[in-house]
Amino acid sequence: MNRKRLAAAGLVTLGALAAAQKASPAQYPPGPTVVVSPSPAEPGATVTVSGAGCGEPGTPVTVTVAGGSSASTSTGPGGNYRVNLTAPTEPGIWSVDVSCDGRSASALLQVRAAGDLTGSSTGALPVTGSNDRNLVAAGVCLVAAGGVLFVVSQRRRSRSVQRA
Repeated sequence: MNRKRLAAAGLVTLGALAAAQKASPAQYPPGPTVVVSPSPAEPGATVTVSGAGCGEPGTPVTVTVAGGSSASTSTGPGGNYRVNLTAPTEPGIWSVDVSCDGRSASALLQVRAAGDLTGSSTGALPVTGSNDRNLVAAGVCLVAAGGVLFVVSQRRRSRSVQRA
């Protein structure tokens, strides 16, 4: 009787595994990519929006800059596209949205104030993050305290073994 139950449980398990193998999730093609250059850009300057992954050659592509202009084109070989747009006239960070073949993607375009050199390659890097010196010091202290406790416990253990 137990062998029959075990065999039945094994068959049910194998069936469940086979069904799980067949029900694998659908593989979707990657979405389109978006590259905006130059970014940062001057207000009202011409920017180039390019990318790939928009389907077959000849697929319509719509590119829109939030608060600015839009343009349409169609894909070339390999689903690549390229279009020139006019950057918004107001400084700020603007979304550039691309839609094609039923899919969409976006990138950011930074428009700086006229004459502003922020964001250009001047060689200076911005300071990001925080100083982790205090966190590292606390970690070192905790490791040292753990080492001291380990040595003390080993000495106590060796003393109690010698007494016994």
